[in-house]
Amino acid sequence: MGYDVEITRHPLFSRRAGPGISTDEWRILIENDPELEPEFDRRTGTASLDTAVWNTGNSSKQDDLPRLWHVNGRISTKYPEEPLIVKLVRIARILKADVVGDNCEIYDLDAADTLVQYEGGPSNAPKPHSTEPVKQAQTTAQQQTPTVPSAALASLYGVGALSCQKFLDTVQADPGAIRIFYQWYLGCLTMMNLNLSAMQKPLINFVLDDSRVIEDQAFLRTFALAHKDKVFSAAALALVNFHTLRVGASLKTAS
Repeated sequence: MGYDVEITRHPLFSRRAGPGISTDEWRILIENDPELEPEFDRRTGTASLDTAVWNTGNSSKQDDLPRLWHVNGRISTKYPEEPLIVKLVRIARILKADVVGDNCEIYDLDAADTLVQYEGGPSNAPKPHSTEPVKQAQTTAQQQTPTVPSAALASLYGVGALSCQKFLDTVQADPGAIRIFYQWYLGCLTMMNLNLSAMQKPLINFVLDDSRVIEDQAFLRTFALAHKDKVFSAAALALVNFHTLRVGASLKTAS
């Protein structure tokens, strides 16, 4: 599956909720950033519309350069090293978006311009750094609509508040208990969709069949094994992120 990092304004994963990053925004970004250039397709002899390379002058071969992809309103890359993540943060600030990893971790730069990482989604990260003038920032704040709360809420109830280690111990002692945790995840997902619908935002929509349930439960176990000190709600939020951003869940605009 790999490790992806992306720039997004998705209301579930970004502190700066908003519409998807448009093709025009992507095009203008490349045109105004001397380090970004469209990937050249040797087969067609044309420049790609959705793929760019990050060229800092260290290599003359495009094949050796990191790729950025614009797809479904996001800008993503695979296996980025720290310098590229820093670059993504700078781009995200221009686009008023956030840089988010596969496990919902948010990347940002602190006051000393050092890369920092916040686990657990937007509710666990401080307010995003703003490069706007104070007056403009105040105007934006007055016009800003409420954002959808993530699964990692300040107050957690039920099994979502248990640690991933407790989840693993419980399921090992009673394999059938995983249904309780999975139902908590589905309830969390339903709550998110209710909030998204009320805000006229795209819903998280996918087919829930037996194979999906088996895959989901395996995902929750895998996440818990890798993050035993986190709460189970973090595993649930990571699974939501997996469906919407990795599996290609169909998005449907609330009517």
